[in-house]
Amino acid sequence: MGPRCTLVCNTHHFSVQGSEWVDSPSSKPIVIGDECFIATGATILGGVSIGSRSIVAAGAVVTEDVPPNSFVAGVPATVKRTTTPDRHHSNYKNCEENASSG
Repeated sequence: MGPRCTLVCNTHHFSVQGSEWVDSPSSKPIVIGDECFIATGATILGGVSIGSRSIVAAGAVVTEDVPPNSFVAGVPATVKRTTTPDRHHSNYKNCEENASSG
């Protein structure tokens, strides 16, 4: 998970009873699958699941579930492409090899 990411689990619902505002907070869990990459400044809203091996782009706002092996970007985030697990792992392997060769 990159810097300045925000996970927003709590929401506030307001209703009027008589002449007073009544605040009723609620909480929805966020589920992030295995081997996900959440880039800098991404925001994930409550009730959302991020599928395993998915990538959330920098600055994306995730408002709906993300399928496994997906790359999402935008506000609100949408699936831009999908990848196979083999391709995903080979990308990480290439990154590790490049970093170690330095």
